[in-house]
Amino acid sequence: MSFSVDANILIYAFNRDSDYYGKATSFIEHIAASNETWAMPWPTVHAFLRITTHTGILSKPLSTDNAWDAINQIISLPEVRLIGEDHEEFQDYYEHLTRSMHLRGNMLPDAHIAALLHVHGVSVLYTNDRDFLKFKGLKIINPLSFKIPG
Repeated sequence: MSFSVDANILIYAFNRDSDYYGKATSFIEHIAASNETWAMPWPTVHAFLRITTHTGILSKPLSTDNAWDAINQIISLPEVRLIGEDHEEFQDYYEHLTRSMHLRGNMLPDAHIAALLHVHGVSVLYTNDRDFLKFKGLKIINPLSFKIPG
């Protein structure tokens, strides 16, 4: 697997009120049509469900059913592979990463995703979250900052 997509891009693609809706939707459609295998960490699924159904975050949150339908559209693509903590190196790497970088609080969920990507051999993350730039070995690309071909 060569890349992953962060929850924020998925959230923009399913939130018509977002300023990034058009770009995020075009990006998701573009990668879905590319036939390239990509990783979906379970924490990304969780973040998508948590944020898209949260009345304090979105002005028009999705129902739980609609949020699951949306995420199932993505994870049912033949190119998408769900990845989780079942990799034998995950705990050791996650612990090393958080201790060596002295991470706390809100950086821990990002480290969780970064560790999952690392142990599963994923080196590229498409995200609008600059916090991921702190993780060495993970190439961060903001798909909202460039024109999607097509």
